[in-house]
Amino acid sequence: MLKTFRIGGIHPKENKLTSQCPVTAIPVPRQVSLMLNQHIGAPANCIVKKGDTVKVGTLIAEANGFVSSNIHSPVSGTVSKIDKIANAFGIYSQAIIIDTEGDDWEEYIDRTPSLEKEIALSSNEIIQKIAQNGIVGLGGATFPTSQRIQAYGPHRQCDGMRTLPDGRPCSHARIARTNYNRLSHSNESYPCKTGLYRSRK
Repeated sequence: MLKTFRIGGIHPKENKLTSQCPVTAIPVPRQVSLMLNQHIGAPANCIVKKGDTVKVGTLIAEANGFVSSNIHSPVSGTVSKIDKIANAFGIYSQAIIIDTEGDDWEEYIDRTPSLEKEIALSSNEIIQKIAQNGIVGLGGATFPTSQRIQAYGPHRQCDGMRTLPDGRPCSHARIARTNYNRLSHSNESYPCKTGLYRSRK
C-alpha cells in the first residue's frame, strides 16, 4: 500500500464493505428510534404521542420550514416515548421510539410488484407527492428532493437516480443494480415530467 501521507495515515480501499453483497431482508427489530433531524435543515415536528398506534407509512412528523422533510414510520407498532437520544455524532436530539408489532401498512401504499409506467400527474403534482412522502437525497446532506427540484428549476443539471449505479464507492449501488429496470424507467420519466434534465458533461 502506497504511503501518500508524510505523517502516516490509513489507506482504506475505495469501496464500501457491502458494495458487492446481495440485498437481503433483515428481521424487524423489537424497537426503532427515529430521529426528527435525519435530514438537512429544520427538524420535523413530531405529530404523534406516547401510546399512539402506527402502521408502516404513518406520518409521524411533519416538515417544519422550507428546508425540512416529512417522516413516516417504517414499522407498525406503538409509540413508547418521545425522547432525546444520541445520534450518530453523539449529539442528543429529539426522536420517536416505537415498539414494533405486526406488519400493518397504511392503505395508501401500493404494494403490488408491477411497475406503473404511465405518469398522468403534472409536474407540480409530482413535486407535491415527493414532498408529502418525505423523499430526501441519499448523499451525506440528505437534502429534501422536492426543494432540490424547485431550486434547480427547468433545464438545469439534476443528479437524478442514474447516479447510483455509476460505479461510485457507494453501498446504495447494489440496490440500484438490483432494481436497475425500475430506476432506469424512473430516471427517464422523472426529469422530463418535472422539467429537469441531467447534464451529459
